[in-house]
This record gives sequence, C-alpha cells and structure tokens, in this order.
Amino acid sequence: MEPLNKRITTIIKQKKLQPKPKWQISLVEILRWVVFGLGLVLSGVLVAIIINVVNQEEAWAVWQMRRNITLLISAIPIVWILCVALLSVLLRFEFKHTKHGYKITGYKIIGIVMAASLVLGLVFSVFNITAYLPALVHTIRQPEQYWSQPQAGLLSGTILSIDHQTLTLRDWSGTVWHINITSATTVRGRVQLVPNEQIKIMGQLNSENIFVANDIRPWLPGRRLVK
Repeated sequence: MEPLNKRITTIIKQKKLQPKPKWQISLVEILRWVVFGLGLVLSGVLVAIIINVVNQEEAWAVWQMRRNITLLISAIPIVWILCVALLSVLLRFEFKHTKHGYKITGYKIIGIVMAASLVLGLVFSVFNITAYLPALVHTIRQPEQYWSQPQAGLLSGTILSIDHQTLTLRDWSGTVWHINITSATTVRGRVQLVPNEQIKIMGQLNSENIFVANDIRPWLPGRRLVK
C-alpha cells in the first residue's frame, strides 16, 4: 500500500492545490476579529437597553409594593435577553475560528462574551448611549407601556392641572385621568406636582378615568417623553 504522505502529495499535485497567501490569511483573521468586535458592541448595546428599560420600569419597586408575579415578569424584556444569548452563541463560533480560538472551550467563550457584554452594557447605560439609537430602542416594549396598566394599579403620563387633592393627568394614549391624592399618598424623589411634569403612579382604579394614588414617582430624569 502506498504510504499516506505520498498519497497526500499525489492528491495535492492532481488537484493543483496551492497554499493561501499569507496576506489573505491575515486579512481573514482581521475580518473575523472586526466581526467579533462589532458583535460584542451590539451585544453591549442590547444589554444597555435592557438595563435602561428595567431601571425606568422600576420593576423591583413595583414588586415590593404589589407582589404581583405577572407584573414582574411583564417588566422583563425576555426577547432581548434571548437575543443577547443567541448573539453570544454566534460570537462563540466566530471566535472559535480565530487563530487561537481553538485553545478555549465553547462554554468559556460564551461566558467571556456575556461577561464582556454586561460590562459594556453597564458602561453604555451610564453614558446613555441608547439615547442615540431611538430606532433600535423603540423596537422593544417601552416603560410607558408597562406603566399604562390601570387595572393592575400602574398609571403614568403628564400632569395637566392640579386642584387641591385632585390631579388631572393625560396618559401616553391621550386619555385624561382624575387622580385622587390622599393623606396616605407618598410623593417620592424630585416630583413636583405642577403642570407638564411627567410622573408614574401606583394606586387603585376607582372608577372609569378615576385613579386613587398611593405612590407618585418621577418619570426617570433625563428620559422626558415627547407625546
């Protein structure tokens, strides 16, 4: 039987195989790293969006006062979390094909990608990078949707007027509400109960377009909505 090395040499000669030029290999390597880097930045942006949305929804504060598991789950942008996970898996395959990618196990690569995405997401969130990406941000469920569930005790919008213990509010859909403020109502943060102030309220739906406020909070500073 013909030795293996001679058989391989014969096949190479028959198919006229030639080694790829070094510049071509280097270019492919660079392109892989560029794709990996861009994918990592995109993953970080998605994490920043998730952080900002959950922060503005104040889901934990709602949970502490309402203990409503449905509200808590509805506050989590599950689809975007799955997108980050999927992107991490895809980047794992991209990194695996780099020059030294074979040295690291797939699970470690995914862990590194997700950790890096979280760090980038925190940085992007602090610097409010998502404010420059409105088209991307508006593809997910917005905090104003979460805070527009009067049947579940959540309401938000812009103050139109205030008269003694009654506040008139226009929600994000344009519906006008009469908000009853009682001695038990807590007004938090830097809320000013004046016209054009945007707020979110926890309370109870009393009757049609009448809402009793238990807790009034500011709409997240720096996130004023134009409606």
